[in-house]
Amino acid sequence: MEKEPVDTNATIITKDDVSNTLPQQDDDPKPDYSSKATTKTKFSDYLRIFTYSTWSDRLLLSLACLAEIGTGITLPLMNIIFGET
Repeated sequence: MEKEPVDTNATIITKDDVSNTLPQQDDDPKPDYSSKATTKTKFSDYLRIFTYSTWSDRLLLSLACLAEIGTGITLPLMNIIFGET
């Protein structure tokens, strides 16, 4: 197999040459990124994940939720109890 010779007389096109030669087209449509969702999500749709859990899972999730509330309330209570008046 023989290689074809490379054309050494080719002109080099720079970025400035391309930007000056291409016309600006304002007719191009702009992308629309807004949501076109037609259905509304209800709160019951978010609770659907609990249909896959057992009663012991729900009990542990409830205890964990109460523990989170207890952990989160300690700092404000410390500020109330030990804070200066």
